[in-house]
Amino acid sequence: MSSYLGLNALHLKLEQISDQDELLWKQNSHSDQISFGDRNTSYFHKLVTLNNRMNRISKLQLAIGEWCDKDETLHEEAILFYQNLFSIDS
Repeated sequence: MSSYLGLNALHLKLEQISDQDELLWKQNSHSDQISFGDRNTSYFHKLVTLNNRMNRISKLQLAIGEWCDKDETLHEEAILFYQNLFSIDS
C-alpha cells in the first residue's frame, strides 16, 4: 500500500513539473511577442509551423507490431483503437 502512495505522490509531482514547464514556455512565448511585436511575422509563422509538425502523428505502431505511416491506415487504426477502448465488451 505504501508503494502505491509513493507512486501516486510521484505522479502528482510529475504533473506539477509538467504544468510548471508549460507555464514557462507560455511565458517565454509571451515575452517574445512583446519583444518582436504582435505582427504576423515569419518568425511566428516558423514557430507555429514547427509546433504543428511536432504535434502531428506521423506513424503508429499497429497491434501486430508493425509501424505504419500511411494516412488512411493511421486514420482507420485510430478509430479502431478508440472504438475498442470505449466498447462495452472490454
